[in-house]
Formats: sequence, structure tokens, C-alpha cells
Amino acid sequence: MKRRIKAALLCSSAVTGLFLASTVPATAQSYCSVASEPGLSLGCARTLVDGSLLNGVLNPANTLINPVIGSHDGLVFDSDWIANSARGGNLRFEGDVKFARPFNSSWANTYFGSVRNDGGQTAFDVTAFNFRDVTTGNTVVELQFDRLTLENSALTLKDGASSTGRQTGQISYLLIGDGAVGRGGVLALRNASLSFEDSTDLFMAAPSGGTPVIRAETGDNLLQLGNQSTNLFRLSVVVDDGANLTFGGTAITPQTEGYLTVGSGANLIVENNSVLGLLSNVGSSLPQSTVNGGTVTVDGLSSELRLTAPVFNNSTVSLEDGGTLRIEQRNGVRSTLSFSGDNTLNFGSPEAAVLGADANPQALILEVGAGTTTITNTGGVNNLGRGLQVDQVRIDGGTLDTTGYSVRDDVTDAWQYLSVENGGTFYDRAAFYRNIDRLIVDGGTLLTNSSFGDFFGAADGIETARFTNSTIDLVSSSSAGSASGNVSVGLRSVVLNAENLAFAGTNQVRVGISPAGECVAGICTPGTTIYAGELVANVGGSSTSTLTGFDTVLFVPFAIDANAVAADYIAGGNNGIYTVARADYNPDLTVNVQGFDAGPQAPTVASLAAAGSDIPANLIYAIVNNPVTDDQVDIAFIDVGLINNPLITTGYTHSTTTTIVTEPTTGNISTITVTVVPDPTTTGAVQTTTVVVTEPGGAVISTETVNVPLDPATGTTNTTNVAGLITGSGGTITHGGATGIGTLHPEIYASYMTVALEHSDQRRNMVLLNARGMGVADGKAEGFTDDGRRFWIDTAISAGNVDSDGNLAGFDYNLRELILGADLWSSPEGRIGAYVGYGTYSMDEHTSAIASDLSSTAFHLGAYGVYDVDDWSLTGMAGMSWAQTDGTRTAITGSGANTHNANYSSRTIEAAVRAEYNGWQPLGAFSFAPEFGLGYAHYSQDGFTETGASSSALNIYDTSAESLVASIGLNFSGPEFGGGLIPIGFARYEHDFLASSQRTHSIDASFASTPGVSQSFVGTHRGPDSLSVGLGLRAAPGSAWDVSAGLVYTVNTYGEEFGGGIRVSWNF
Repeated sequence: MKRRIKAALLCSSAVTGLFLASTVPATAQSYCSVASEPGLSLGCARTLVDGSLLNGVLNPANTLINPVIGSHDGLVFDSDWIANSARGGNLRFEGDVKFARPFNSSWANTYFGSVRNDGGQTAFDVTAFNFRDVTTGNTVVELQFDRLTLENSALTLKDGASSTGRQTGQISYLLIGDGAVGRGGVLALRNASLSFEDSTDLFMAAPSGGTPVIRAETGDNLLQLGNQSTNLFRLSVVVDDGANLTFGGTAITPQTEGYLTVGSGANLIVENNSVLGLLSNVGSSLPQSTVNGGTVTVDGLSSELRLTAPVFNNSTVSLEDGGTLRIEQRNGVRSTLSFSGDNTLNFGSPEAAVLGADANPQALILEVGAGTTTITNTGGVNNLGRGLQVDQVRIDGGTLDTTGYSVRDDVTDAWQYLSVENGGTFYDRAAFYRNIDRLIVDGGTLLTNSSFGDFFGAADGIETARFTNSTIDLVSSSSAGSASGNVSVGLRSVVLNAENLAFAGTNQVRVGISPAGECVAGICTPGTTIYAGELVANVGGSSTSTLTGFDTVLFVPFAIDANAVAADYIAGGNNGIYTVARADYNPDLTVNVQGFDAGPQAPTVASLAAAGSDIPANLIYAIVNNPVTDDQVDIAFIDVGLINNPLITTGYTHSTTTTIVTEPTTGNISTITVTVVPDPTTTGAVQTTTVVVTEPGGAVISTETVNVPLDPATGTTNTTNVAGLITGSGGTITHGGATGIGTLHPEIYASYMTVALEHSDQRRNMVLLNARGMGVADGKAEGFTDDGRRFWIDTAISAGNVDSDGNLAGFDYNLRELILGADLWSSPEGRIGAYVGYGTYSMDEHTSAIASDLSSTAFHLGAYGVYDVDDWSLTGMAGMSWAQTDGTRTAITGSGANTHNANYSSRTIEAAVRAEYNGWQPLGAFSFAPEFGLGYAHYSQDGFTETGASSSALNIYDTSAESLVASIGLNFSGPEFGGGLIPIGFARYEHDFLASSQRTHSIDASFASTPGVSQSFVGTHRGPDSLSVGLGLRAAPGSAWDVSAGLVYTVNTYGEEFGGGIRVSWNF
């Protein structure tokens, strides 16, 4: 009857959020002073009671009606006042309160709260009975608010009774919202709880089109409402960022639809036999249920959370003590459980479950997007019919990790569809997916050693298995689950039992290789030793069965034994042979059995390196049988050396390598010849692999020849030399490691000597410029040598780059300089002075290294002199610089990286002379003076050893570099303007004779672990030629001070440089 009475209330409307000011430290302050909502006039219940006709009496609360207290938009109750002041510490009603009635409109927005800030909640009761108990009676009350807000309060609705027991009462309904008026029902919780102790029914409604809301805004919140499963029409449950909401002993399932929103850091808990059902159908106008960065926990065997197509993003789902997450549409139709970002789904007990609709619990789609979704069962293996019951799994761009999820067969038997696409990864523990009908891997990866499909009994295999641009990775798969004994995961098998199997695009199968082999379960019997992982393709069972595209598959070998060397791979295996694939290997498959339609791809050094193979880089393999006729793929390894590794060498060399293996069962002999022939029209080559199989008596059984074009070699002198250093030191370069070989050599240190020489060149030019003065021709000495000596200071900063040059990498550099000088002696013909200085220089973004840089601090000391004769001004300088360098170099070693630090000292001895001709007559207000110069620098660097892992740390020997630079230029100055400014400038060409004759800087190095074995390495420089142009302004001479500033741009043979500086001198 009660539900029929309230049916008219059940419809929907849009809602807007309520606002309440933040709580303040607990004081005598009333909650009324902090409760507010924009646009509403809120009345304080305590004040209204004290100042109204009620004479300070709170109860019965229903007497707070507009004719008594005046009209308000809402009422605010201080929970502490109620608990401490009201009779019995409760709020008592003797009659209905319905905000839709005009005289109850002040109850539309009702707040109960406390200003306490200790995280606790002030508890009080709301009851109903008639206080006047002269006679016996029972009072039934309905409470209706448009919006109810609880803060720092624990409110309990319960039956009431007078002290004599003659008067009793119940709150039959708590109604929030109305189907025709108001703004839409909202129950807002701010560190609060709401409990129904007895038989109160909850109804929530909103005007047409809206949805009532239960919203946990802050703190820890609890709803204990009993069974409200059919009282609500529509509902949304929202847990805001950082808030917690627990449903305890509460059943709520709206009659039509609902949705859930859980924010970042928020927690939703459904426990103590609670059921929260927020379902909808496809096409619903309601938002999709989402959990963004939050946690959802369902705890208890009878506790259940029911959602339609929820999306979990960077969230955690925990199902404890038999808790159930049920995903379905309201009409019982299949729905989807979606994850994106990094998520965890954990089954904390054997009875915990994720299910579909009641009628078909396994009719559920699991979707995994970007990120990693991990499924675990810390509570042990799920019971029958429990756990993750899905029949379709779709992985799109993300990773599904089930390696920590141990299940019964009924869970994996339910899978009928698995797709892994767009960079997605399926990472599982070994399992048997018997009933898979469709297996689609398109641009995805299977990290697995599982079996897919079955032909036993009525099973007819995978209807369609399709691999496109995909990877099957045995090596990185999990060791958990049922598998082939206890052999290494890379030596296990992945089994495809299918009616139809197709490969397209470019596919990889990553298998482990063990030259010595491993025994199943540790039992070594003849014929049971396993030397390689295998792809097992059992295809057939139908008149239309096909196996196609096997020539798009590349088998990528990986080392199982980290200590195995090239000779072990060649001599190991089954007499040098490793089986990596089989077809027709299922005795239950007897109809229209399909074998391989072609042999797999022939490998090259480049393809194995790109795939990250960690076997020695001097090895490739050849297919030594006929996969089409033999129904298996046998490979053998050949040592082709490093001479034609395109990542190491600078160019291909004609080479031929031959290996012979004998098949142990038949005695047939396979002669493998690999020939590399450079292509004269390109920088590439052609690799020809020929396999001739003969009987023991010599008769030829077959001859197979495969030609593969090789990409151009990209190695450098330094990669070739560091490869020689590695092998000479007893080390091994793997195919995958070869991709990072450019980070292993010391080219950065060799090239850095260029930066030191550039720093010297900048310093020499600064000293010479200040020695002769900033003027041009007749103006250069004015006010100086005639009148006395000078003190000067010059600063400069430059940034430049050196381009890559052939086999050498480029880099960026920075130069900074501060020099102080003074004339120690002067005469009308000349002067002699000295200087001291401090500078820094650095290198970064070296294109042959990752995250590597060098920086130096330097101190300088030297002298200069100037001599004027006739129309010539001769200037010279000589000095020395001491520098300390700190460096960081990152070495890429296979899949890892080592960081190395360096610290070393260096010195530069430098000298320069320059002659300026001052005999040209001015052209109006412009003066010009040509100049000729020669400069020399000798840089010497101490040896050092990098810190870090000794396997890739370098030991750098003492080294040196020189420059001999001749220059010719033209200086000019212009007319004074702007109240005392003179334009000045120059153009200068420089030629480095030593850079012209020696195109590189050389350095010797060894690995720190083997200092006795070294190699020579080279670095680039700026090149022999440069052209500089400078423009600036100088204050007009005439006072004791001379100030100038300018910019300089330089184009070098292999780069450019831009900088500027400021100079000040004082005549004393």
C-alpha cells in the first residue's frame, strides 16, 4: 500500500550540486554560521526556535512551519545542539513535513551538521510520537525534503515512544525530492551516516527528465537503509574525489535505471549483504557508470554491485568474501566491463565473482584499453561458476595481465572470443582455452605458452585464428600455470588448434634457444630433451580448413643460457638443429589436416637486431629442412662474423660462410652456405642462403635458395672499433645490443676536444681585441697609450653546434667567458699587459648518445702586448688555461642502460699574433682597417676511468689536440649618433691548417673491466674554415671609460655559432 501511495512521486529531473562552506575547528561556533548555498536564504533552526512563538522549544520539529518561523529556502540544524540540548538528544516529529506544501516550504533544503573537525560524527536520532501521552496512540509521520545534507553527523531514523509507552510512532517514509516540483532529490553526505533502524522506506524523485542523487562529497560516509530495492525510480550514486561511501545492509535497485560515478582517490564499499543495482539499457540517456582513479569493494557472499557497461580507469576492484560484481543490462542482455589505464581486479576469496546476467552469467564482454589491467586472486582458486566469468575478451591498445590469476577450467572454457589489437598485449599464465571460436591478433602481442582451441571429443578447434602484424612471445611469458614440466618458459610451446589459421603482414614468434637443452620435469630420457620453444599449429577438421601466410612469420631466437657463446649454438641442439615449429601434432585431428603452406621468413642480421634477439650478433640461422613437406621448421646457426653487421660496419664486404649439420634421425646432411654480395648501385647488399640436403650416401634430396636484400649499412668507424674492443675483450655483442652500440664508444669525449679548442679560439680573440682597443685605424688608441694605462673586463657567451660529418655524430655546445686585464706598462709606441679569466664550456644533445653531456670550468692566465710602427699595429698574446670536466654518459646494453660519470683535468697552452693596418684613409665618417692573424692552441687531457658498471664503463687514455688558425679580416667603425654611440663591426675568415689535414680528433680507450685491450676512436670538429661577422656599439671616446657591446655570428664548415658580449675599460 505504501508503495502505491508514493508511486506518483517516482519520476526524474536534473540536479545541481549543493554547496556547504568548509568546516572549521570545533569551537562554540554554530553550524548555522558555516552552512550556505548560493542563491538560497537558509534559516537557522536554533535561532528560529529561540525567536519564534515556540519559545525556544525545538520539539516537535514539525511545528517549524512558515506561519511560525517565516518563509525560508531551507533550514539548518546544528547536530551538536540537537544531541546536547533537545529532549532525549533527538529530533521528534508529531506530524508530517512535506516541503511541497506552502507552509512547509522552508524544509525544502534541510541541513544537519556539525563544525567538529576531528573526523568524527555527532550522533542523534530522529523519531516520531506524540509527547502528550494521556491516552494511547500511534503517530505515523512522513518526512519530505527536496534536498537533505548531512555533515559530520550520524543520523538514525527510528521508531519512537513516550516515557510511559502509551504513545508510539514511526517515520514511515523519508522522501527526498518530488516528481513535480523542486530542483531534484539529492542526499548529500559529508563525513556522515544515515541509518534506518526500523521500517522506514526511502523514496527519491525528481521532476521529469532528472535523476535523484546520493552523493558522498567528503570524508567517510555510511548508508544503512535496509531493503529499499523497489522504492526508487531512477538513481545516481556519486562518490566525489577523495570521499568514501559504504552501503551496509542496504538494498537499492531503481525500478528503471541508474548509474555510478566514483572519483579519484574515492572508495565505494558494498558490504554486509548489501545490493546496489544501477542498471540501464543500451541507448539510455543516463551517463555511463565510471570509476576514475577510485576503488570499489564488494564484501560478503550476499553483497552485490550491479552495473551496466561500467568503465574503470586507473582504479581497483576488490571482491572479498564472496562479493559479486554483476555486469548486465536491465533487460538481462549481455553488457561490457571496460578498463583503461592501470587497473587491478582482485578476487579475495574462492566465492568472489564477476558475472553477467542471472540467466547467462558467462554472457559478458571484457574490454581492456590503454594501460595495464591486472587480474589476481589472492583468495585462492575460485569455486565452480565463480571468478571472472566472461565469454569475450577484447584488448585494444592495452595489456591484460592474468599471470596472477589461477582459475578452474570453467573460467577459461567460457572464453569464446579473444582479440588483441593496436599494440595490445595478452599476458597470461599457462592455460587451456578449449572453446575459443575466434582468435584475432592484429598489431598485438601474445605473451603466452597456452593452448587455444581443442579437437578432443566434440570440440572442433578455433573457427578462425588470424594473426596480422603480430607477435607470439614465449620468452617473456609467465612461468605460472600448467606447462611443459619445469623447463624455461622460452622452451615451452604455444598451441593453436584451429579450423582455419591465417598469418598476414609481418609476424614474429619469439622462442628460447638452449644449446645444451633442458629435460621435462628434470627427467632426461632419449628424445625428450627440449632445445627450443615451439609454435604448434594444428589446423584442419573441416573441408574448408586452410593454413596460410606462414611465409610472413619470422622466428626470433633468444638465449636461455646467458653464458652460451656462438660456438655453443652452432654445435648444440639436436646435432646442431633446433625445431621451432610443428604442424599436424594433435592425434585428435584426423580430417583435412593442413600443413605449413610455405617456409617462414629467412632472417637477416638487421631483422634479428630490430626484433631484439639476444643471441650473439655474429650468428644468424638458416632453415635446414622443407617445412611444407616435413610439417616442422628446423633451424641451424651460422657464424657470419660482424664484418657485415649493418649496425656496426660502414659498408658491406663480399663474404661466404658454410656450415654443415646432420639430422640425427635420418642421417641426412644439410650444407648451409650464406653469401653476402655488396650491391654496387647502392650501399646495400644481397644475402643469399643456400641449403643443400643430401642423403648419407651423397644423393641430393633438395636444394633451397633464398635471396634477401639487406638495408644500407649504418655503422661508423667508431661502432666498428667498439665492436672490435668488445670482442677483443672477450665480450659478446647481441643482436639487440647492437642497436645501442653507438652509445658504447667514447666519441663524445673525442668530439669534446673541439669544444675546448673553440673555447681557446674565443679567448684568444677576446684578449687580442682588448689589447689593441676597440677603435679602428686612427681612433683605436685615442685616450689610451698617450694618456696612460687601462684596466678592462670583457664577457662573452656563445652557443653553437657541430653537424654530423659522415660517420661522426653532431652536437650542441655552449661557451662562456669572463676575462679581466690590465696594462702593466705603456708608452706612445705600445704597451704590455696581463690577464686572468674564468670560463665554462659544455656539450649536450650528442646524437650518438642518449642522455649524455659534458661540462667544464676553466681558469686562465696570460700576457699580451701591443706595438705600433708606422701604419701597423702589432698585437700578441700568450697564456695557459686549466680546466676540470664532469661528464655523464648513458650506455645502452641490450634492454637496459648503464649510467657512467667522468671527471678529468685538462690544460690548454695558447698563443696568437695579429697585425692591423691603419693606413687606409677614412671614407667620410667610416674607418676601415684590415687585419691578419695567426693563433695556436695545444690541448692536453689526462686519462680517467668512468664510474658505473665495469662492463660498459670506459677507461680513457691521455690524449691531446691542436689547432693552428690563420685569419684575415676587416674592422670598421661608423659615424657617431644617438648622443655618443659609434657603430663598430668586423668580418673575419679563419682557416685551421690542422683541422684541414686531420679531419678528426683521436682518442684511445678500453673498457674498465679489461684495461689491457684498447682501441682508437675519433670525434668530429668544426671543420677547417669559418667566417665570422660581428656588429656592435661603442660609447664615443673622450672620457676615462670605454664601453662597447656586440653580437657575433659564425658559420663553420660543419656548423654555426652565435654569441655576444660586453666590454668595459677604464683609463688610469
